[in-house]
Amino acid sequence: MSLKRKRIKKSIAIPFSIFAEIAYKRDLLAYVREVKALVVNNLVENQAFISSYKYSIRKDDVSDELENALKTISFYALSKASGLIGSLIKRAKFVNQFNRNIFTKFIRSVPESNSNITDEMKLWAIENTRLIKTIPERMLDKVAEIVYTSVRSGESSRSLTIKLREAFDISKNRAKIIARDQISKLNGNITRARNLSLGITEYQWLSARDERVRHSHDVLEGKICSWNDAEIYKNAEIDKKWKSRSSIGGVNLHPGQDIMCRCTSVAIISAELAA
Repeated sequence: MSLKRKRIKKSIAIPFSIFAEIAYKRDLLAYVREVKALVVNNLVENQAFISSYKYSIRKDDVSDELENALKTISFYALSKASGLIGSLIKRAKFVNQFNRNIFTKFIRSVPESNSNITDEMKLWAIENTRLIKTIPERMLDKVAEIVYTSVRSGESSRSLTIKLREAFDISKNRAKIIARDQISKLNGNITRARNLSLGITEYQWLSARDERVRHSHDVLEGKICSWNDAEIYKNAEIDKKWKSRSSIGGVNLHPGQDIMCRCTSVAIISAELAA
């Protein structure tokens, strides 16, 4: 007898770990501060740089010293990221364990992991390695833009210093977004892999239920969705016919996969699986 014909029971939604988000945000912000310190030490408070800057203004051209300073900062910034990058798999394992602990409250037997979950954690680590490296890259692109523009406009070194310090806020905001978005994505993808490994193929969409919910997510609130196909939905578990999400303007992604998505899934489990 298929799971659809058996008496069913819904588990609760599987939220992401707020502790994992806080820890990741803390470490990313610490990394931003390290890169900021490199910029301050090598540019803002470096007399050799200030002299080169003033020389560049007189010549209306960026000197080699300025170019070399930016290259030096970039090199040391990426080297300081090694510890943060090395901790990614450990973070992924923490999220996986948090996810599993909630599952075990509603399902009798939940393996600690499987090949699909392991793959999800590895892919997450690879993607976050890339994202971490973009933090100094984008910061230094902004720094270079400020320096070059200041040279062309002949701004004072004091004005340049003020603009450089203001540029760091952009990187701080990006670090916060990465932490919130990526922990949610990892939890969503692990939830999907864990559901499918247990033979659970359907879930109910649960939004954050507030004014910040996007329309494409809000229209799926309470709908029954398929883990095997992110483009379909149905209104109730007993419905036999699946409908296209695009017909109601729904997003073709699973909960947590869209940028900054706060939605979660409520697994449709059989009575036999239930604890």
